[in-house]
Order: sequence, then C-alpha cells, then structure tokens
Amino acid sequence: HVGLETTRIRPLSGEQIVIANAALLRKTVHNFKRQHPRRVQYTLRVNPATPADVAAQVPERLSAIIAAKEKVQPDHVNLTTMDQNYLEYDIVYNLSDVDYGLFLRTQQAVLLETMQMLRELGISTAPRAQELRLQQSAANDTGARRPDGRGAPQARPAH
Repeated sequence: HVGLETTRIRPLSGEQIVIANAALLRKTVHNFKRQHPRRVQYTLRVNPATPADVAAQVPERLSAIIAAKEKVQPDHVNLTTMDQNYLEYDIVYNLSDVDYGLFLRTQQAVLLETMQMLRELGISTAPRAQELRLQQSAANDTGARRPDGRGAPQARPAH
C-alpha cells in the first residue's frame, strides 16, 4: 500500500515493512512480480574423474529434463570449467510465469531428476578425494626448529 508519507510492503516472510517514501526515492527497487520471463541460472559440479564420454552426455540429458517442464524454455547447459577439483556445468533456463511457487516447484523437480540422471550415469558430485601426507622427522634430527626459534615441531596424533 502506498500512502502519502510511507509505503507498506508485505514480503514473502509475512511481516509488514513500512518505508518512508523519501527513502524509497533514494533506493533502487526490484519488482520481481513484473519480472517476465524469470531467468534461472545455477551450476552443477561433478567429480573430475568422470570419463569424458559420460560427461558429454550431461548437457543433452539435462536439457531434456528442463525442456519437459511446464512453462520452461531451456537456454543452455554447457560444461564451462574443468580443474583438479571438479567439472562444472552452467545451466540456464527461462520460466514464462513469474509465480515464485512455480519456480520453486520447477527447480526442485529439475534438481531431483538431475540427481536420478547422475545416478544412472554413475557420476558422483563428491569432490576429488584429497590426500594429506605427514612425514615425521628422524628422532636424532636436532637441527629442526620452528620459525619462532622454539624447539622442533612435534607431530600430533590424529583424533
């Protein structure tokens, strides 16, 4: 509700927020109700040990999952990053209805079907396993000292 001096807004969380109109004029206001279409972008990271021929199947299969949803137009699904920790896909689609509830239901359905697809392809979303190797210096090595000049560092047992 817009009044002479203040505007009252009710966000999704339900409380009422009262803002002075003068303060609103100094701010950028985003009206998501009029957002048309709603652009949805997210990333999917998978284990870098995924074979290339299997990783190549993800964009087409994920695009098909997205395209099967109501009021959805896929934009792109592309492998965009490859490093020692993960392979990363960039996923973008447009939802022709601005209803936030529809967005949440659609995104949940896409994610759950993506999980099933990954399971079928044998792809893990777990990051690459990391290995930490500790070496204990010889007992008779007395020359090792800490940077602050104190005695040799002591190995701590793992808990």
